[in-house]
Amino acid sequence: ISKLFVISGIIISSTKPYIKASKLKLQCKSCLNTKTIELSPGQNPYVPSFFFFFPGHNQKCPKDSFIAMPTSPVIDSQSLKIQEFPEDIQQLVARTYHLVVDRKNVSLCVPGDRVRATGVMLASDMKSDNLHKGYLYVTGIQKIKERAEVNYTEE
Repeated sequence: ISKLFVISGIIISSTKPYIKASKLKLQCKSCLNTKTIELSPGQNPYVPSFFFFFPGHNQKCPKDSFIAMPTSPVIDSQSLKIQEFPEDIQQLVARTYHLVVDRKNVSLCVPGDRVRATGVMLASDMKSDNLHKGYLYVTGIQKIKERAEVNYTEE
């Protein structure tokens, strides 16, 4: 975990690109003060329920009074699944890995593409020791071979 890895294989599935907050702007419904939370790569956005201390604000805000502002900056993200090359399989079942791409790496690959992905392995559940729920946060992706294109002629 938290080391740089290179994984080569075939993309077997991909989600539609979606947007994700990179900085989450929150506003208190009662006092209208705002706070910005920086989100690290791979971190899911969340709206905290606890009270922030605002300078010049003497009273405590009620619990769950924060709402996310629609002006929060967002980035494009996408989830991919990669499977090791059939020619590299030494056991009976090919291993698959979950990849998370964002920014410039979104929409670069479709299922069937052979790629080499470089990234950092992260665990989605840090409280348990189960590393099977990990994923690769991709910092760079390179196509090894394009999908076969078929050109039809009149013949």
